[in-house]
Amino acid sequence: MIIGRKAKNISEDEALDHVAGYTIVNDITSQGLKRGDSIAVDVSRQQADSPGYSEYFAWRRVNGPDDLAVYLTYHTRSKGTDTFGPMGPWLTTADEISNPDALAVRGYADGEVFAEDSTSAYSFTVAKLISWASRYFTLEPGDIILTGTAAKGNEKFPRGHHEIDMSRMTPTIDIEIEGLGTLTNKVTHITRA
Repeated sequence: MIIGRKAKNISEDEALDHVAGYTIVNDITSQGLKRGDSIAVDVSRQQADSPGYSEYFAWRRVNGPDDLAVYLTYHTRSKGTDTFGPMGPWLTTADEISNPDALAVRGYADGEVFAEDSTSAYSFTVAKLISWASRYFTLEPGDIILTGTAAKGNEKFPRGHHEIDMSRMTPTIDIEIEGLGTLTNKVTHITRA
C-alpha cells in the first residue's frame, strides 16, 4: 500500500483513511544470499515466554513445543540487490479497492501459474499493518508498506514461488492482483567481471 496522509499512532479503524492506493511489488529474494545472511538461534523456554520473544512465537509457525529457534536474516543483499523489487505498473487509488484484504493473487512463470492465493491469507490485515507501523514510525505520504507474499502453490509447484529458482532459470514473471493489474518482469542473469 502507498500512504497518502501522515499517520502516527492511528487505530485500525482509521488506517485505511491514510491509504492513497495500492500497487504490485515483485518481492524478489535471492535464496542463496538469504541463506548466507541468516542464522538460527535457540532460546530457552523462559526467553521464549518473555516480552519480545513471545510476540515472535505467537505468529511464527512452530513445529511443536520444543521448537525454540529464532531466525534472523539480514535482508539487505537478498532483497535489495540492483533490479530487485520492481513495482507497478501503476497506482490503483484506494477508492477503487473496496476490500484490500480479499484480492486474488496469481504468479506466473512463462505463462504457467505457479502460485494462486488471496490477500485474505495474509497473517495481518492491511489496517492492522498500518496501525502497528504507525506506533513506531511516522508514516508520510508516499511511504510504501509491503504486505508480504500471498503465494500458495499448486500440484506442479507445491511450494509456490519457492519452486522458481531464478539463479538457474530466466523466466518472465507475471504477478497479477485482482483490481491492481499485472506486473511483468523478465529475469536475466548478469555476468560480473
